Amino acid sequence: MNNTLTTITLLSLLTSASYGSSIGVCKGCHGQNFKKSVQGKSRVVMEMNKQDILSALKGYKEGTYGGVMKSVMESQVKVLTYSDIETLADLIKQ
Repeated sequence: MNNTLTTITLLSLLTSASYGSSIGVCKGCHGQNFKKSVQGKSRVVMEMNKQDILSALKGYKEGTYGGVMKSVMESQVKVLTYSDIETLADLIKQ
């Protein structure tokens, strides 16, 4: 049942224009399985725990987190709701 719910949630999110395009951009830079460091400047997302992912994404959204890639990430995360961020973190760490 849990896998079914996760699949339904993922499919519904991917059909959302803002979330779908954002996750595509995420994978474009961080890799299909979130195992790449972007230009050697970012942390590898898959190596982060869920709380670290949540803190980073919420911080980017609020403009309180980030280094050299801050402006890029802020522009990507601004279209996400806090609920989208929670779901994305869950999907990455499932």
